[in-house]
Amino acid sequence: MDTAKILIVEDEGIIAKDIQNRLTRMGYEVPPPVATGKAAMESVNEHHPDLILMDINIKGDMDGIETMEKIQQSFNIPMIYLTANSDNATVQRAKLTAPSGFLLKPFKDTDAQICIEMALYKHGMDRELRRKDEKLATILRCVADAVVATDENGAVTFMNPACEALTGWSQESSRGKPLEEVANIVDASTREAISTLIPPDQLGVKKRNHSILLAKDGSQPAIEHTSAPILDEKHGRLGSVIVLRDVTEEHQIQAELRQHREKLQGLVNERTQELTREITEHKKTAKALQLAKEIAESATQAKSNFLANMSHEIRTPMHGVLGLTQVLLLSDLTEKQHGYAES
Repeated sequence: MDTAKILIVEDEGIIAKDIQNRLTRMGYEVPPPVATGKAAMESVNEHHPDLILMDINIKGDMDGIETMEKIQQSFNIPMIYLTANSDNATVQRAKLTAPSGFLLKPFKDTDAQICIEMALYKHGMDRELRRKDEKLATILRCVADAVVATDENGAVTFMNPACEALTGWSQESSRGKPLEEVANIVDASTREAISTLIPPDQLGVKKRNHSILLAKDGSQPAIEHTSAPILDEKHGRLGSVIVLRDVTEEHQIQAELRQHREKLQGLVNERTQELTREITEHKKTAKALQLAKEIAESATQAKSNFLANMSHEIRTPMHGVLGLTQVLLLSDLTEKQHGYAES
């Protein structure tokens, strides 16, 4: 871990040098002490200390408290007040600058080291928390869904840009307003008001669809919203966080899809009916062809039977005729008669 750099602001030279030596022996890096508010601000700009030991009653145009107010406008540096005057008015005035501690002069090395280490540790933790808060705030600002947070009384404390765009409220104008006023949500079917806050006795997440947001600009987007409690380590209610999702476009797409499906189903039904009619006609045609085939086959068979019968009927008398003609040819015939018989 880097050595902490501590700036001493003390107008008593001997005391300042003594404190510098003592802090150096403790292992801290100590720039040259300064005696006035102006010199303190210049030293902060030059050395960028990790902590300031500030005597409240320093010489010059500004006392220690005024000097710290000026420094805090540009720098986030923890500081500990040094004072031999611990009257209540001074303490109350010094508290407004949120010091990390007070050391009453004269002080022991152990007391000073404990106070310094605690101040550095607290500042480090505060800085880490701020870093996490800034990271979380950045994430929430980048989230596409609308996010709004409330305190334990349901008053708005945070709103990301997506929520500002959706509701029509700015974060500044919405802060402290009741959530129901900023996120005025009604049921899509009944138009009855819906509370997005979770009841005090409920610790889980609440989700609801088919809702309408009555935005400040008069628009009424369809939304889905999810609510969750913000709890402390003992499950005490600190507030709520609500996520609003604009589903208007999704609903429009779903409606278009339904229309397309209905149109497609109508086309399918129409084509099915056409095919059914065509199949019926094909069946009728096939049946007619089969009947015609059967009739043709029956006719062919009748023809064959007729020819066979006729052939038999003709052949039988012809045998007799031919036989008698042979006998006739053997008879005594004239040449002309014989020719007729041959024919």
